[in-house]
Amino acid sequence: MAEIFDPLAPDAQALEGSLLVDYEVGDKIGGKDVTPGGLQQTVTMHGVCSYVYKVVYTRAGAARGKTFALKVMINMQGEQTMDLQDAYRAEYELLADTQKLPRHPNITCVLHHFNDVASAARLPGFDFDPQDVSPRTTFLVLPLCDGGDLKGLMKRKFQAGQHFSEGDVRSLIGQQLCPAVVHLQNHGICHRDIKADNIMLRSQGPGSEPQLVLIDFGVCMNFREYGLEGFRMPFPFNLPRGGAPGFLAPEIVTPRPGVGMEWRQPCNPY
Repeated sequence: MAEIFDPLAPDAQALEGSLLVDYEVGDKIGGKDVTPGGLQQTVTMHGVCSYVYKVVYTRAGAARGKTFALKVMINMQGEQTMDLQDAYRAEYELLADTQKLPRHPNITCVLHHFNDVASAARLPGFDFDPQDVSPRTTFLVLPLCDGGDLKGLMKRKFQAGQHFSEGDVRSLIGQQLCPAVVHLQNHGICHRDIKADNIMLRSQGPGSEPQLVLIDFGVCMNFREYGLEGFRMPFPFNLPRGGAPGFLAPEIVTPRPGVGMEWRQPCNPY
């Protein structure tokens, strides 16, 4: 079989071995702000959060001067920190492994990942006490999506009294999102959390349609690791629902036909 051309391979190779000191960190452009009461620290009930920064690579080499996104997957000290690290690793190793998931223009990927807590204080708006952050905090270097997410675009259109035309929907969903989902399916992967928040946009120049990029594979399932060829129900093992309740498919929301043994007894699927 002919080798698939990967336009991001040179960047991934050039970023190997880099640490936070090799990047000029710009503004914080994203992250999960879920702390109740509007506090500055962005911590979930499990002690996890993520910040996303716009960065420029400064080390000599082929990627020097290029702009990327830097995602900081903060892993707070606590009893669950090892489990969380396993979940982190499963996500970023999948997105970095072109054998498991060849790169696709409409799916995010990890170009490089590293651990560098000692330098975390250099991050603008990083308001965590370094003593509270686990050494397992992980940094991911990703291609930059400069157009925000689809949810934000929908909100802006609504506030301006505008709407998506049929052509807009055909381009974003039919020609970009659907091929991304098919690509995942062809490699035995189900995203399980597709929603407007997890769809980023990348500008492609004046007059051009934005490029859609599917992100956040934190609850995805790689079915080939279980010897399965795809999403078939019922499953031969227990499977949490995953994803946001408001976006789940009907067959996942309802207990019948069921997803596994857990649906035949009272349980908390989350």
